[in-house]
Amino acid sequence: MKSRNTRIFTAVLFAIYLLILVWIVMFKASTPADLRYLVCERTLNLVPFHYETEVSSHLQEVVLNALVFFPLGLYGGMLFGKAWKTVLLGFGVSLIFETLQYVLSIGAADVTDLLMNTAGDAIGVCLYLLLRRACKGSDRLDRVLNVVLCVGTALFLLAAAVLLIANV
Repeated sequence: MKSRNTRIFTAVLFAIYLLILVWIVMFKASTPADLRYLVCERTLNLVPFHYETEVSSHLQEVVLNALVFFPLGLYGGMLFGKAWKTVLLGFGVSLIFETLQYVLSIGAADVTDLLMNTAGDAIGVCLYLLLRRACKGSDRLDRVLNVVLCVGTALFLLAAAVLLIANV
């Protein structure tokens, strides 16, 4: 049985992660000085893994989309415990991001992003459930993951602060 403090700490970390995710996905991790360049031509790509131009960075972008949603799967597993709920959450969050990018003209709405974001989320929840089974449902797993995710969040926030200070 998960302790109340562990669940609260997980929920707080999850909220911080979601704010970071909005900054990364919606604002492309831009500094305030760069935000004026964010508005672009409205584009929509409904063909998975199709790109108008051949650029080697496409594979990197596909992998990064999965990686950025991987923690959502871990958090979802810790908070909900059901894989289908977590994958549905990841799909929904990604769909909202892609829709907003299209509506607000602040990025290309792309079905590839939707697929890879959901895949990263699904990989995260599957890893969590496998670890949970290996730990025989111990609450210790959630405490360890909270520490790992907290350190990762702190390092990311430190890097973001350095980026923001360097570009002011």
